[in-house]
Amino acid sequence: MKTNGVRRIVQVTGAMIGHPREKLGWMYRIIAAFVPESQLDDRRAQERILRESGLETTIVRPTRLTDAPPRGRWRDGEDEVVGAWASIAREDVAEALVRALEDPRSIGRAWTLQY
Repeated sequence: MKTNGVRRIVQVTGAMIGHPREKLGWMYRIIAAFVPESQLDDRRAQERILRESGLETTIVRPTRLTDAPPRGRWRDGEDEVVGAWASIAREDVAEALVRALEDPRSIGRAWTLQY
């Protein structure tokens, strides 16, 4: 990316990847217990590599994705409590990505998205 002059990236991972475990709802903790650790490790490495890249980065960690109509508003935070049934519409995630790309305050942040 540096070779080609790319300086800004917004990446999507997931709520179970880097969000503080103690702030994940019980359902997310149960699901994480059944996901092979190697898959979670790969996603954690993905975030680490991005953070260490020297690029202007934003990590977006949506909760459970739905096909529900977008609401146009959501909660985003780096360490807020994620409810057991937390979700967000795919269209709102897309909007959050565009907003993050345009907002210099998002650089260096990792936001978990939910309603």
